[in-house]
Amino acid sequence: MSLLNECISAARGAGQLALDIRKTAYNISTKHDRTLVTDADLAADKFITSALAHHNIPFLTEETADDVRRLSSGRLFLIDPIDGTQGFISGESEFAVMIGLVEDKLPVLGVIYDPVSDILYYAEKGSGAYMKKGTEKQQRLQVSDKSSLPDMCLVIPRHSRSFMPSTLVAHMGSKTILRYGSFGLRAMMIARGEADFFVVIPGVAALGSEWDTGAPEIILAEAGGKMTDIAGNPLLYNQKDVKKKEGILASNGQIHRLLLEKIASFKDGTAGNPQNP
Repeated sequence: MSLLNECISAARGAGQLALDIRKTAYNISTKHDRTLVTDADLAADKFITSALAHHNIPFLTEETADDVRRLSSGRLFLIDPIDGTQGFISGESEFAVMIGLVEDKLPVLGVIYDPVSDILYYAEKGSGAYMKKGTEKQQRLQVSDKSSLPDMCLVIPRHSRSFMPSTLVAHMGSKTILRYGSFGLRAMMIARGEADFFVVIPGVAALGSEWDTGAPEIILAEAGGKMTDIAGNPLLYNQKDVKKKEGILASNGQIHRLLLEKIASFKDGTAGNPQNP
């Protein structure tokens, strides 16, 4: 079995395990960073790491203490066992299992599994990006070709921890706004052409981490899109500090530079001035 297929199998298994646990009286606790964790997060994390442990590739996961020995490795698995824990707890469908593989600080493989809808997204560097719903035939993912901001769809978080203020939404200039809960599934909306961009600005929204962006970035890139920090720099992985403190912009790639300029002007304070909407 190829490594990609092993990751797909692990993601599917973890997703089903999470659904099974959600039917029970599972525990919910608060971590040191005030985010929530459930029995399902921990069980899915253990399932994935056990399934892939024989590769002897280090893991960086949201739910396991960081082992800094990973920093000396050229390869790294990035695991978010439940991306969208708040939605999971709330009984919503907007959560996913995410597995990424990094080589030399850049993502080369990604798998995202939406267990409620039974939709799988996956990509390997240079091989294109695909989605597969249930037993249906796989489909190639392709971002939209929209390049006019008023026509582009901005997808924003559903839950308050990743809140995006109305001033920023208005400043970006899109007439169509969608809300969705999971970071990874928001990126997949762009990859499949149903949305066109989203932004995470430090100090405005909760920061992302390497396990949030690794799998979505490679899938989005292979679908023709782009993900950078909000200064336009590449996202680097297997870093000592795993937080994406310079923010995140994900887009269909058509006017990524213009979006960066819009974000920069918002940060400069011009978005708060009614004469500079």
